[in-house]
Amino acid sequence: MRLLIVGCGYVGSAVADLVQQEMEVYALTRSRERAAELETQGIRPIIGHWLDSQQMPTLPHVDYLLVSVPHREDQQLGTETHCRGMANLLEKLPAGWKKLVYLSTTGVFGDCTGETVNEDSPVSPTRIGPQIAVAAEHWLTEHLPFETVNAWRFTILRLAGIYGAGRIPLAERIRSGEPLAVPRQGYLNLLHVEDIARMLGVVMQRQLKKSCYVFSDGNPVPREEFYRYLAGLCQVPEPRFVEPEPDDPRQRRATSKRIDPQGLVQECGFQYRYPDYRSGLQASL
Repeated sequence: MRLLIVGCGYVGSAVADLVQQEMEVYALTRSRERAAELETQGIRPIIGHWLDSQQMPTLPHVDYLLVSVPHREDQQLGTETHCRGMANLLEKLPAGWKKLVYLSTTGVFGDCTGETVNEDSPVSPTRIGPQIAVAAEHWLTEHLPFETVNAWRFTILRLAGIYGAGRIPLAERIRSGEPLAVPRQGYLNLLHVEDIARMLGVVMQRQLKKSCYVFSDGNPVPREEFYRYLAGLCQVPEPRFVEPEPDDPRQRRATSKRIDPQGLVQECGFQYRYPDYRSGLQASL
């Protein structure tokens, strides 16, 4: 079996590490320097830019595709950025692939004032990144409908906040004693990178009931509680909080909702390695 990862960064690398014993892993990258790094990980790099079909070669025959590209705007394409990327990707991909998995974000829900949401909840993205994700979700639904009566050719996973070794929100600021310019109220929804990789290993090869799911650890935590616990693990004084400026991007990102991932978790019979932020932080630090 062969897997192509588009956007082989923090999550993509974790997936590659997990599946390499059973799959041949390719990764699309724009950078020759990154290509050399991927080779040291046992990944076969392909040089190309998914937003420019002229800079993307014909891709190899693969069974599965994982699109794990950050939701950053191309100034010309705007919210259609990932739509163009996936159109170019599928144009260059030989026929015969089985499934595409697209990593979206729970940011598509905007601010739900602490309410519980799942994959059936209405979306209301307020920032450009989640707007790009929603446009891509719609593109997939329009261009990759049911292959047969009961088989989707794609799965969308709306991921909660990703953390793990080397990627813990505001850890360095807490260690250095800097005040945290984040709201103290509201919920964080988190997900350890190892559990993402393990779930993707299941999702790629399984026929699921729906085309779109949310995924988090299922244990939303009050924002202030998380940062105080993190300070305790770092053995530093409790953090000081200051209100961010109204135009600070962190203020716009600090929405509050409680993600309920049980639809996907129960359907897949998934068991978390890190079922809450406490166990995940202890392992990651």
